[in-house]
Amino acid sequence: MTRLERRTMETLVVIELALEPGKIEVKTEYGMLDHFLNTLAKHAGWTLIFRAEGDRTEDKHHLTEDVAIALGQAFGKALGERKLARFGHALVPMDEVLVRGAVDLADRAFFSSNMADPLFHHFMRSFAFAVPMTLHLDVLKQGEPHHETEACFKTLALCLKQATRPAEEFPTVK
Repeated sequence: MTRLERRTMETLVVIELALEPGKIEVKTEYGMLDHFLNTLAKHAGWTLIFRAEGDRTEDKHHLTEDVAIALGQAFGKALGERKLARFGHALVPMDEVLVRGAVDLADRAFFSSNMADPLFHHFMRSFAFAVPMTLHLDVLKQGEPHHETEACFKTLALCLKQATRPAEEFPTVK
């Protein structure tokens, strides 16, 4: 189990993360973020004990950003020196929405997406850069904003689950 604490002027984030199924307990003071983190952990097959507090601003920008950074750092730390499949991709429908995603866990930070919600777009970018990893999330069929964001979290989860499968060796020619 990887444990990480991130303390800033605005927030405190405490994470326990394991990359295998187990208990999921998330409390961030922002119900929508709790919902999306639960979704991510469930579909990625993680154990996640997560607590975050602070950021009394209306838009929860600092809380969401610090949660993404801390989670990305914890995920990167949990990967350790494992030999992984490295790449993952997924296509996720959610009612009227369709999202395609791909990840590469090769220690290169990059993010590309057409997500409509600026706060959760920033979450995904902050997460990808904190790992570091390459993450592409494309909303192919737009719809209700909550469905778009939730489908992006599910897509990310499935991509990470696939990319973290054990491999004989880390796939690279370098």
